[in-house]
Amino acid sequence: MGFVGAADNARRAVVGGDIGALSFQVYLAVGVISGAAIAIRGPLRLPDAARASRALIGGVLMGVGGTVAHGCNIGNGLTGVPLLSLGSLLAITSMALGAAMMRWRLLLSPRPRLRGHERPEPTW
Repeated sequence: MGFVGAADNARRAVVGGDIGALSFQVYLAVGVISGAAIAIRGPLRLPDAARASRALIGGVLMGVGGTVAHGCNIGNGLTGVPLLSLGSLLAITSMALGAAMMRWRLLLSPRPRLRGHERPEPTW
């Protein structure tokens, strides 16, 4: 279960012109997104431009990384590493180094405008 397989299956089905080839994962992903949209309490809050652009870039990079690694970080960490798969070991090491570099860049940066700003949660 995951979104990488769903996205890959949806891409293949659309490119091939066979919408009937959509897998269960695609419908599960659509259900998760639809359920989250239904469960929203109160008005939808939109992020500021800096936060939205970082989220978009991060999401695209995660999608590309998941496609290149043929799976997600959980799959690589929980199944590939115990099997001593070289690809999984390389993927997990790269993820850890990338997370450490971004932590240093965004959290420890002397330029706070790169971090954006948090808005308080509304009380309902």
